[in-house]
Amino acid sequence: MTPGPSDDAPTVWWRILLYLTGVMAGLGVLGLLGFDQGGLAGSASALLLAGTASGWALLRIDGRPPRALGLALRAGAPRELGVGTLVGVALLLPILGLLALAGGFRLGADAGDAATLWSVAAESLLLLTVAAAAEEVLVRGYPLQLLAKAWGPLPALAATSVVFGLVHLGNPGMGWLAVVNVSLAGAFLGILVLQTGSLWWATGAHLGWNWGQAFLADLPVSGLDVVDAPLWEGSLHGALWLSGGEFGVEGSILTAAVMTAAAIWTWTRTGLSPVGPRWWTDEDERFKESKTA
Repeated sequence: MTPGPSDDAPTVWWRILLYLTGVMAGLGVLGLLGFDQGGLAGSASALLLAGTASGWALLRIDGRPPRALGLALRAGAPRELGVGTLVGVALLLPILGLLALAGGFRLGADAGDAATLWSVAAESLLLLTVAAAAEEVLVRGYPLQLLAKAWGPLPALAATSVVFGLVHLGNPGMGWLAVVNVSLAGAFLGILVLQTGSLWWATGAHLGWNWGQAFLADLPVSGLDVVDAPLWEGSLHGALWLSGGEFGVEGSILTAAVMTAAAIWTWTRTGLSPVGPRWWTDEDERFKESKTA
């Protein structure tokens, strides 16, 4: 029987290095094929393909099936993606509502027509789905699985969430509160993944949050203007700690409160498995046996 990943630190870091090397190699090949010529859509697609391929390769080394990555094409996947998307939008709406009451968020009229509106809605939904899936695979796919097995759920969540926050440091308007908020969002998404063993839920929540900001509110997403919604135009006003400023609502103290509450609620709703995420308890009995031996 082929052993799973070792819990010792050198092996963990070598596997992370192998995973990242695989991602970079995949991006290099896809770049040669022209995937980097399509702007955000092309780069997101390349990241998703490279991250998935590298994750599958490492899972094969571990003696585990590709479906263990968390993006298996199964009957329940569309429901998980759809409900997750509604969760992401639902988390955003109270923040926008409170900001509007405080005068920090305003919606004004903009040029456009209904046909353009539906076209932009569909295109932005597709684009942000790919982008969300890419980030989930890269951070909360194989790396979160590996660290959760080696270190346990809490340290794995802390490590991947901090990395998720820090990789946004170069975005416009990024401040210390924004780093904290993105890290908190990473913790919430990581708990979703650990609870369900599925990246579809986290991809949906990530998508709903981003799409709600970009299209429904016509605001920057992590400091980036990725969508220009027709018919309306959103704007943020007031103190940076409340509105988020150039970075968008992800830089607001309200987001810190909502993401903290969401993470705690998700954590306490069912509780994390004492032996780690369901990837191992459901699909790899060897891991369960190693923990009880």
